[in-house]
Amino acid sequence: MDGMDSADAKRPKLSHSNGDNERREESGSHRHNTELGNGVDAESEDLYADWANLPEPLVTHILSFLSALERCRVGATCKNWRESLDNPVLWKTMKCGFFLPAHGNLLKFVQRYGQFVNNLTVALNQKETVNRMNAIAVFKTLNDLDHIRLTHITVQFKGDNPLFYAGQEFMAVLSSLFEKMGQQPAAYRSIRYLNFREMKANFEVDFISHIAASCPQLEYLNILNGMLVCKVSPHSMVDLVQRCEMLKELHLYHCSLSNDVLRMFTEPGRQQLLKLGVVCRRAEKYGTDISSEAWSALVLANPDLRVDLGFDHTCPYHRIAEILKPEIPVKELHFATYTRITLEVNLAKMFYDRTLEKLVVHTKPNAEFEQTLLALVRACRKLHTLYVYGVLRKEVIEEIFTLSPEMKSKGSYILKWEMEPEPWTVGEEDDDGV
Repeated sequence: MDGMDSADAKRPKLSHSNGDNERREESGSHRHNTELGNGVDAESEDLYADWANLPEPLVTHILSFLSALERCRVGATCKNWRESLDNPVLWKTMKCGFFLPAHGNLLKFVQRYGQFVNNLTVALNQKETVNRMNAIAVFKTLNDLDHIRLTHITVQFKGDNPLFYAGQEFMAVLSSLFEKMGQQPAAYRSIRYLNFREMKANFEVDFISHIAASCPQLEYLNILNGMLVCKVSPHSMVDLVQRCEMLKELHLYHCSLSNDVLRMFTEPGRQQLLKLGVVCRRAEKYGTDISSEAWSALVLANPDLRVDLGFDHTCPYHRIAEILKPEIPVKELHFATYTRITLEVNLAKMFYDRTLEKLVVHTKPNAEFEQTLLALVRACRKLHTLYVYGVLRKEVIEEIFTLSPEMKSKGSYILKWEMEPEPWTVGEEDDDGV
């Protein structure tokens, strides 16, 4: 008892005057009314006030992690956050996705902040007309600006392509945008990156010509969009490469290449070409070959060049060996032919033993192919990634891992000894005792 009394004596005394009681009752009544009337208690109100009064640099940093659609929603929460959206830093990169009719609300942000955008990505489900119209409206809105500051453009079509849809309206609106940018002062003609890999449209010569005429600072271009027909002629590519002297990376179909295109990359005074991606398809049946001399001159003028070379199942089989040349510095090689490809893998072993880093093969393996594949792994010391879409013997896979332990440790492979349901996942054999 004495101990309890002593402890009580040390505690601060509380006042119980009538005035204090009235204030406590009034405060409690206000809190009670807040909870009942607004559904938010006083503690939450203080929390909301703290969020609303965050320093603007911190708010800007938080908003920078949100998509354009998420910023639309955040801007409706309070006045301070709405005003923070006016910071130009937030809109240097804009990603617009149109997959539902309601996503058209993004257009008001393009109208308001389009003048600040440098890096633009437009993704859409092109099957629905409303999504296509909203995506096209983005480029039309930018085209109406006095000064267009775009440096990077990416267009991505998702979902099923409408029957007989060729994307003509997208090429038309982009051509108009390029033309407008070409008329701007040199300081604003700064397009450096164009990625149309997922834009399912039949690119034509006029479209490439608009790019060539309006984008002298272009450094990256990808037109490997998977359409059945490629209408981009070698002549149009000669014009583009000649005009775009800063071009460092180019991805296109083999039928759009020629000796003259490669020769343009050897002209003095231009930026060195660092990466060339080439895919060979059915058009090679009627195409002309690129000479070994043209490849040699290209490599001599661009010593750091690396080539990604691919063949799909439509490429005439006899053309594969003709296109493979020892002068090409192949870094990645894709045989998506679904045919017996032993001879071609053997050529890759002989030609690209000093450059090959990644090999992808779609085939039906046999003993001869397995031995050739092992010989390639032994010869190509830089090889770190191997995808074989076909069933190999277990002992072959074990030997591959013995020859390339780094491949196994990093999981950069697809190697199966038993047929499994697709899709096959990269690096899943580790738990099977290999």
